[in-house]
Amino acid sequence: MIDKGYSGIKTDLILTLLESNLDTYHPDMVITMMGINDHGAHLPYETISGSKAVNFLKSCRTYKLARLLWLHIVTRLKEFNESDFFLSRSKMPQAHVKEKNIPASEPLSKYEEMIKSGNSYRNEAEFFKAEKLYRKAIELNSQNEQAYIELGSSYRKQDKFSEAEATYKKAIELNPKSDKAYLEFGFSYKKQGQYPKAEESFKKAIELNPKNAKAYLALGYLFEDQQQFSAAAELYKKAIACNPAYYEAYIRLGDTFSFQGKYSEAEEAYKKAIKLSVTAYRAYPRLGMFYQKRGKHSEAVKLLEKFIELSPDDHRAYRSLGVFYEEMGNSKLAQEYGEKAKELRSSRYNPTTVDNYRKLREILNKRGITYVCAQYPMRDLESLKKIFRGDTEGIIFVDNEQLFKNAVQRDGYREYFRDMLGGDFGHCTQKGNRLLAENIANTLLKEVFGK
Repeated sequence: MIDKGYSGIKTDLILTLLESNLDTYHPDMVITMMGINDHGAHLPYETISGSKAVNFLKSCRTYKLARLLWLHIVTRLKEFNESDFFLSRSKMPQAHVKEKNIPASEPLSKYEEMIKSGNSYRNEAEFFKAEKLYRKAIELNSQNEQAYIELGSSYRKQDKFSEAEATYKKAIELNPKSDKAYLEFGFSYKKQGQYPKAEESFKKAIELNPKNAKAYLALGYLFEDQQQFSAAAELYKKAIACNPAYYEAYIRLGDTFSFQGKYSEAEEAYKKAIKLSVTAYRAYPRLGMFYQKRGKHSEAVKLLEKFIELSPDDHRAYRSLGVFYEEMGNSKLAQEYGEKAKELRSSRYNPTTVDNYRKLREILNKRGITYVCAQYPMRDLESLKKIFRGDTEGIIFVDNEQLFKNAVQRDGYREYFRDMLGGDFGHCTQKGNRLLAENIANTLLKEVFGK
């Protein structure tokens, strides 16, 4: 078994790396469990086009964004007189001001436009196009480190670590005080599992720029990965001190408090994240879980109903509420919300996810490699099969729905999951990971080896 999975990876990047991984390892079989990290709106299944460009345009979230902004404004007006909720203009994130303090009215230079376009391509895993633009930017201005840093980030996302680090070194040669270059170095080392080097790089970034909130967050996350929760919490607090509107830091702080059993502090951190941004979706089920733990059932339900109000097409909101009703012993409502979540999942899909599943299957078929397609825990298999529009011949599916539902009903949700990332499931505990691995292994023994 060769593990080429990464935390937080999108299907675009999985597809980008697939061919080189196949060429390197020549596997007989490929197992995937993917799609949860893909961004973009979920469309009614029947509207998904064969054209990636059409699907991209359809998935733009303009309407949803406008609606969220309006809800945010209404909420803020209602809370105008509550000083602990209200952020003065000086404290609001200045999203309209570009990096390096360029005035909003000043047009971007050709160099900056190339980097911006390159970043857009990189975010869509179009690495060849991105790197071409970064190199053109370097030709325009070889003395500015920014294009080297972005080029290095493109290499890093493809696991081309030696190329990435060479470009970061070039950036540092041009600007020895570039905190962003050291930050990127840290990300590269962390992805390779070189934690001491990653820590050294993050600390150097902080030394060069003590106001770099992202560097504190990155170092805190590194410590959290090593279960140094107290140290991580202090760094998240420093990130917040640098940027009081950094709601992601509050979510991470809440998670860190949770791991330490400091539930009151965790609850307050999640509340703060939601106050700062109505789009802090990950905070809703986390906060709801804490209400549930402390017997505040009505508060948990009210919070998740708010989650549904903000995102009525998000199946995670309905499934989260279903899980809570299950733990409260209300199986009728648990089933009702669970069915609604299932209905949304089976009728709506992310076009990018659909496209990449089909491309992956096509590549494996051409190479004669067995494809094992694992569904996420608690999720129904039919919604996964639907991606292939009835053409599932040769695919081995791993069903993790009823197995996990039975386990959760028997032992409780938190015995198998650390959070509620997907609404009805989250990152597994050690016990959850073992159950998942055993089920995949048993499926292979039966379906592949006839045991």
